[in-house]
Amino acid sequence: MLLVVCGLNQQTPLEFREKIAIHSANLATCLFEIQQLPGVQECMALSTCHRTEIYAVVNNPDSLIHWWHTHHQMIWPQLKEHFYCYQQQDAITHSLRVACGLDSMLIGEPQILGQLKQAYQEALELKFAKNRLMHWFDFVFQMTKKIRTQCGINQLPVSVASVAVDSIQNHLGDIKDNKVLIIGSGDTARLSAIHLQEKGCWDFMVTSRHLEHAKGLADQLHGKAFVVTELNDYMHLADIVVTATSCPLPFITQQSMEQTLAKRQNKSMILVDLAVPRDIEPDVAKLAAVKLINIDNLKEIQEKNQSKRQEAGVIAEKMILEALEVYYQKSKTKKAQNLICDYRTYMQNLAQEEVKRAHQKLASGQCQFQVIEELSERLLQKLMHQPTIGLQKAAIDDRHDVLEVAQYLFNHQPKETEIS
Repeated sequence: MLLVVCGLNQQTPLEFREKIAIHSANLATCLFEIQQLPGVQECMALSTCHRTEIYAVVNNPDSLIHWWHTHHQMIWPQLKEHFYCYQQQDAITHSLRVACGLDSMLIGEPQILGQLKQAYQEALELKFAKNRLMHWFDFVFQMTKKIRTQCGINQLPVSVASVAVDSIQNHLGDIKDNKVLIIGSGDTARLSAIHLQEKGCWDFMVTSRHLEHAKGLADQLHGKAFVVTELNDYMHLADIVVTATSCPLPFITQQSMEQTLAKRQNKSMILVDLAVPRDIEPDVAKLAAVKLINIDNLKEIQEKNQSKRQEAGVIAEKMILEALEVYYQKSKTKKAQNLICDYRTYMQNLAQEEVKRAHQKLASGQCQFQVIEELSERLLQKLMHQPTIGLQKAAIDDRHDVLEVAQYLFNHQPKETEIS
């Protein structure tokens, strides 16, 4: 069985990423469909703003690649130049790089680790992740914690939310007196709000599909909460709007923004769209009073602290190589574990039989010395019987490789004539 990861990341243009994103409501159906593919034993899906990937345990990756092709046939010519499929060691390396934030648009961003853990947990709960994926990702999460901490990449402020807030500040300067509207109540929305609060913003509104979710975040910010169906009643009050929902279609349109601006008497607004698929129609950027920032625009700020991130990234890459060596040593040891256990059980059974026989003889009054001598001799004969037959046959068949393995196992250094 092969460990495989295939998909697309931030190198793929946003207009295509949003078309292949797996909505949370469709996750179970998607994973069920993938697991029904020929040769697929286990699978999990990671779908974020920047990447959509399938991690799987398969006989052959061709069925997975075919699934991607058939599900995105209309845009496959554009996707295939960005599509990747890693196997075995390359798959593990990629998963470590993703978890450590080394494959992110912003090196070291911490949010991806939480997203990967959530994807893994969902696959576990849905019974699509079993022994092999558990072994794989237990290792990934353990090593990622160590790598992020030791190389210092964990301390760099490079999350999408923090960079988005930096971008807002670059455009507005002092932002503390601006009224903020947060659309969404997930991690990205929450982090954006926290970063804005750290920059001095204090006047918040929060909206979501579910009022209780919006209220939960609004209470943390000492702000007002409302349901998203009331968006048109409150949108015009905001100077800064950050949206990060999982809605499959844009719900802020050029027409709705024209109405909002009319209520504001064309006072300028800054809109930040951190969602994939997009929450805001691209045409909104044509409005003179609106500054629209989406995820791809954040590449403008990617150079910030780049040298420090790269230095930490180099250290992290070296640690990943070391971690892989540990992983494969453990994996190879595990392959021998069943054989070792079976052989130990076989030896224990032989020993128990002879000890039981010796106890019976001692109970009948036989000489202790003779019983112990016989126990030793019989046990030696039984333990040596199968190895002796095997080695004799190997010698007759000129299987020098078997004899050399035996020398290695017995830690025996032969005379030159012994295997010649």
